Amino acid sequence: MYQQAEVDVNRSQNLAHLQRLADNVLGILYQFQIDTNGLMSFPYVSAGCQEILGLDPKLVEEDASLMVDLIIPEDREKFSESVAYSAETLEPWYWEGKVKLHSGVVKWIKAMSRPERQPTGEIIWDGWILDITAQKRSEAALQASNQRIATILSGATEGFFALSDRWCFTYVNSQAEYLLGKSSCELIGRNIWEVYPETVESKFYQQYHYAVANQVNVTFEEFYQPLNSWFQVRAYPNGEELSVYVTNINARKKLEISLEELNKLNEKLETKVAERTKELSQKTSELEDLWSAFPDLVFCLTADGKILSYQAGKEQTKIYLQPAEFLGKKMVEILPAEVGEKIRQAMEMTLLCQSLVRIEYCLEMETGKEYYEGRLLPFAENQIMLIVRNISDRQEAENKLKESEKRYQTLTEALPICVFYTDAQGNCLYTNDRWQKIAGLTQEEALGKGWSSAIHPEDRERVSSEWYRAASQKKLFNSKYRFQNPEGKVSWVIGNAVGIDNEKGETIGYVGTITDISDRQEAEMKLQESEKRYQTLTEASPIGVFYTDVQGNCLYTNDRWQKIAGLTQQEALGDGWTRAIHPEDRERVYKQWYQTVLEKKSFYSEHRFQHPNGKITWTIVQALPVIDDERETTGYVGTITDISDRQLMETALRRSEERFRCLIQATSQIIWNTDPNGQINSEQASLCAFTGQTYDQVAGWNWLSIIHPEDRERTAAEWEKAIANKSLYQIEHRLRRYDSQYRYMSGRAVPVLNENGSIREWIGSHTDISDRKAAETALQKITHDLQEAQKLAHIGNWDFNVTSGEISWSEEVFQIYGFDRQTQTPTLSEHLQQYHPEDRETFQGILAEAIADGKPYDLELRIFHPNGSLRYIHVKGEPVKNEKGKVARLFGTVMDITDRKLVEIQVQEKARDLEKTLRELRATQAQLIQTEKMSSLGQLVAGVAHEINNPVNFIYGNLAHATEYCQDLLSVIELYRQHYPHPVLEIQNKLEAVDFEFLLTDLPQLLNSMEVGARRIKEIVASLRNFSRLNEAEFKTVNIHEGIDSTLMILQNRIKAKPDRPQIELVKNYGNLPLVECYPGQLNQVLMNILVNALDVLDDRDRSRTYQEIEQNPSSIWITTTLIEPKTARISIKDNGFGIPENVKNRIFDPFFTTKSVGKGTGLGMSISYQIITEKHQGRIECISELGQGAEFIIEIPLRQKA
Repeated sequence: MYQQAEVDVNRSQNLAHLQRLADNVLGILYQFQIDTNGLMSFPYVSAGCQEILGLDPKLVEEDASLMVDLIIPEDREKFSESVAYSAETLEPWYWEGKVKLHSGVVKWIKAMSRPERQPTGEIIWDGWILDITAQKRSEAALQASNQRIATILSGATEGFFALSDRWCFTYVNSQAEYLLGKSSCELIGRNIWEVYPETVESKFYQQYHYAVANQVNVTFEEFYQPLNSWFQVRAYPNGEELSVYVTNINARKKLEISLEELNKLNEKLETKVAERTKELSQKTSELEDLWSAFPDLVFCLTADGKILSYQAGKEQTKIYLQPAEFLGKKMVEILPAEVGEKIRQAMEMTLLCQSLVRIEYCLEMETGKEYYEGRLLPFAENQIMLIVRNISDRQEAENKLKESEKRYQTLTEALPICVFYTDAQGNCLYTNDRWQKIAGLTQEEALGKGWSSAIHPEDRERVSSEWYRAASQKKLFNSKYRFQNPEGKVSWVIGNAVGIDNEKGETIGYVGTITDISDRQEAEMKLQESEKRYQTLTEASPIGVFYTDVQGNCLYTNDRWQKIAGLTQQEALGDGWTRAIHPEDRERVYKQWYQTVLEKKSFYSEHRFQHPNGKITWTIVQALPVIDDERETTGYVGTITDISDRQLMETALRRSEERFRCLIQATSQIIWNTDPNGQINSEQASLCAFTGQTYDQVAGWNWLSIIHPEDRERTAAEWEKAIANKSLYQIEHRLRRYDSQYRYMSGRAVPVLNENGSIREWIGSHTDISDRKAAETALQKITHDLQEAQKLAHIGNWDFNVTSGEISWSEEVFQIYGFDRQTQTPTLSEHLQQYHPEDRETFQGILAEAIADGKPYDLELRIFHPNGSLRYIHVKGEPVKNEKGKVARLFGTVMDITDRKLVEIQVQEKARDLEKTLRELRATQAQLIQTEKMSSLGQLVAGVAHEINNPVNFIYGNLAHATEYCQDLLSVIELYRQHYPHPVLEIQNKLEAVDFEFLLTDLPQLLNSMEVGARRIKEIVASLRNFSRLNEAEFKTVNIHEGIDSTLMILQNRIKAKPDRPQIELVKNYGNLPLVECYPGQLNQVLMNILVNALDVLDDRDRSRTYQEIEQNPSSIWITTTLIEPKTARISIKDNGFGIPENVKNRIFDPFFTTKSVGKGTGLGMSISYQIITEKHQGRIECISELGQGAEFIIEIPLRQKA
């Protein structure tokens, strides 16, 4: 009893450890169940569900759809199919996909679980879920970086490949594939010296090693014989890696080398043919010796069975016929009919299947029966080789074995345990009655391999493997597994079997027993059931798990921990776990761990594990103290997460970016990229370095300016065509270099696509294809054109010696700056004083930057001419560096652009004036239209009010008379009832038909209701007439509150409750205002505009809220009037809507500005309201608002207007 209690306590503690572990692993541990009705549920979900998916685990256990519904819609069908497949096949379930949390965040998750069908029919999966969002982002970043490099290299005209620190190919572009004669699939990951062994100790080998060893770039030419090509090679080291550019230069060397290599190749071929002939001769001799030693009879037969040749076996002593009796005859002619027919059928099968066919047969010899085995093989064309072996000894042994089996059969049938035996290959030969009852199979069904169908499907493969392993090692077979009969009943058994050997020690069969242990197994399963769930989850987890005692000594590690560490459970116990930590991290982690144990706190560390085989694994290790009921620490439970992939991704990404930078620096080409629309939107170091321009000068489509004018239209057309078709862009055109020289270039660009097929960016390259003569001719032409242009355009050129400070001007420069050429050229400081003070500091900064960094400049400036006039100039400067790389001089041009600038300024001023006038005209036109509309509306409302008012007054005025007349009639009828209580039958029937008692009580109420309705119509008419004063053009002294009430009356339909929302709360806080002098109709228009906008905002917000949410936080409008100062009235209209953003609030009174969708607003309401208040009433209108806090409009107008 005491021992059992101690076991229960230990088991309870273990379960507590596992529960705490499950709640603190870096992921989610769960149990998922589908019952026999197909209903899904989560019997258990660990606490990680809250952190990763934002869901309360308890709620998920109550409603499984909460978790399943997070899967993005496009993945749900695939998810359902994977679960259904796992349920059907009971194979492990794997899933990787995206989920969208309730917060809107999208995450990548990875999940795995193993299914198990329960005895009651439901299926339970035990598994885990991990958040792999960071890993996916790293993969995407690495993929994008690699794709960027690959795109650039794929478009290069040179061959390029990269080698790792172990001389293995890591990248090969298409041109390199062509030059090297192998595809990237044949090269990637393979050692260059193994793929091309001829290069070992060659110039390629020496130069590549020299470049890496000394970290210097190398360039050389060498002939590579296997590819019959001369190559020009440029190699650039990057640490232990090497980037190589190769160019085929066969054009100038191909003829003489090809002839020489052809002769060498012929000599090699002749040598190989001679060697091959000698080798074949030797092999033929060996085969003849082997044939003569063959122990079996060999016949060569035609397709119809005729014997063509015969080879006597070395060990054959008993011959059925002599060769002379059967050569040239058919097998069916010389053998007994039954045997001949068996051989004929076997021959047909051999020719049909073109494979080996085996047969056994018996022949009557003089000495008795002899048993033979025949093997038929297809041989040559329509021929068969028949190999015959005497198996009489084996047949005799099998007969004796059958007799022995028969003697024991009776004994085994009487045993209470299952008995079986098999042949040497495991084919069942016998089972007793007890075996057949448990298995549910007959003797015939169990024979051969049929016995395996009695084994439970989940145990079948394991039992078969254990059986054949024991047989191969000649060991006792012992295994515990399940039988399942055809009705589905499962029995737990222990199987034992031992081999039966003949006198030669050869195993000829097996005899075994099966013992039913179902009762004992059921008891064990119930005992383990309480801890199985957490143990299964722990072992199924992809995370290493461990726990220790209170001193930090290891007590347990799961299989995953052991795989990462390379230690067994026994080796990790105590402080043995520290041996798994990388030596460089061990001391730090050891101190941190025992400091944690000492302080009884949680533990967190990122460090490396080192496997005994040298493999290093980056991990995150976490541990928490285990607290018992008395708040005492009893140990620690922890997890180890393998983050090697993340570390590798980060390292690979860094190396990829470094390789990209090296690539750009190493290549002789211009590398550039644009956005999907072909516009440059990022720094282009290579392109700008070539053109001498800044980013701003090539941004967007400005890069077209560097294309030769004659080529520009064609270039733009080809570029737009490639963008439209998402196709390769190739062109040859002239490109303007930084020195204004046009170079013939070969341009090439390819689109980089997103996963959905859209273009992410374009990456391209330009290669200079100009020869020296063309370059010189182009330079001469540009120089000549420049000289002519200066004469015609009044452009001067200048030169500035940075070292000496000497300035040299051309004639035109003197004229532009207003100096006499005969006088001395001014100094730099004197020259700078001519610049406009606002431009002087800018020009000095650009000049200093050009001298310090060698940057060219191109800008427009203002100067003061000596005659006092302000002049505009266009200045370009280009630095020239000396052999030390420092700027020694500047040269450039200056152009007087005053006339152009003055015209531009005038045009801009005219444009601004016209724009202002147009804006005022549009506003005036819109206001006139709006005023006319409101005037028409006022007339319409006044007319309608008048037409309604007349009949309503008639009805209202006659109601009093109708009431009086009805009362008189009722009193007369009452007198009739008093004096004639028993009227005639016809009158009694009529009184009952009209329900006279009801009429007596309801008629007065009906008249009262009509009076109330008529009074309500009069109030509405009064409000309409009050509001209809929109077209009144003179000031009037009015009651502001009546105008507000009239406006609210008109808007009552929008304020009252609707089926989808309750009534909008309206709070009126009217102050004690005197009568105000104003345009009443226009003021009502302002109130209407503000209130309609407020109602629109509240309606928009309420569409996204439920009825209950609106009731809890109702939409409200507050209208407050107050008297401020002695002579000013203030009206405040406030709502609790969305509020107005700052950028919208600043423009809310601008004409034609609206935030409403197309067709729902003109943008004139608030602009007109602003003019009415500020211009017509000399008041002010202000908007106060914060996002989420609603908006408030404050109107202030004087009580009396100035004359």
